[in-house]
Amino acid sequence: MSTHVQRTTSILMTSAILALGAGLGCDAEDPADAEGPIALRPGGDGGWNLNTSKANDEHLPSVKLTPPTNQGLNLNLNNADAQAYHLTSADLDVNGATITLDGIDLVDGELHGWRGKGHYAGDQFDGAALHFTSIAHGALTLRVEHLLDASGGPLYVLAAEIQGSDPVKLCAPDPDAGNAYGAYLLPIDVDDAANIFASPETMYIACTSGAIGKARQWGYDPEDIGVSAFETVIRAIRADYCGDGSSHTLVGTPIRIKDAFGVSSPYTGDAELEAGWTEDGAACHGTGLRIFAYPPSCFYATPTCNKSNFDVMTYVPNP
Repeated sequence: MSTHVQRTTSILMTSAILALGAGLGCDAEDPADAEGPIALRPGGDGGWNLNTSKANDEHLPSVKLTPPTNQGLNLNLNNADAQAYHLTSADLDVNGATITLDGIDLVDGELHGWRGKGHYAGDQFDGAALHFTSIAHGALTLRVEHLLDASGGPLYVLAAEIQGSDPVKLCAPDPDAGNAYGAYLLPIDVDDAANIFASPETMYIACTSGAIGKARQWGYDPEDIGVSAFETVIRAIRADYCGDGSSHTLVGTPIRIKDAFGVSSPYTGDAELEAGWTEDGAACHGTGLRIFAYPPSCFYATPTCNKSNFDVMTYVPNP
């Protein structure tokens, strides 16, 4: 169910600590800053997924992002924050004519717009220009490229022009997806501890090279499985064992996810159980451990897993 809010759309920029998807730097001593994307490794049994330490991964190097909290980028429809970027106009190119919209909305992850009684969606947003202004930061234009993912769902490539500069891709490239810069738009919000909240009036830009966008790409849709379950998947992908937003793995570490949502049930015969998960982090531990993982004390304080008694379970390769 969507909420139409005309001429009040604003964009709140936040940089990424946790990282959903695009190119922030990181090293072994601080896995939460690790550089690089994650991707699904297809195979006859579901293959191995490569985890990431990042919740979202966007970059706007020429913009001072405020506040600098590592969560990604939110288009908040009713945000009155002076630091935010507020939508002033949205233009579509329809059959060679420029259409200035009265408002935009997000419906099932897809941008929709209207002008009078006219309605626009799908590839009509290909080439759209969303114009923003901020009291603190000046003008910004987002250029929109509308794509479809492997399942036919809406996927976007967004580029920012700051005060007339050359366009800068919002997401970092994902080498495992042909260096694509894709992002999903989700009606959620995310805080500094990677807690995820349903937010119907928010368009959260989740780069596919980060955990939130990658989880959506793998088939985990917060609108289908629920925000709590979606948050659980993000904890598992990032090895957020304590559920506090801190990652304890390096980008590219292979894992398998087994869930109770009907999204993924990979063959686990050549893998060891690592952990069972809730939205609060690891709830039990098995005998497996991710390569280069450095579990904190909270991980070993959990009980031993009793088979598959959690909705989300992670597995790692046999040593």
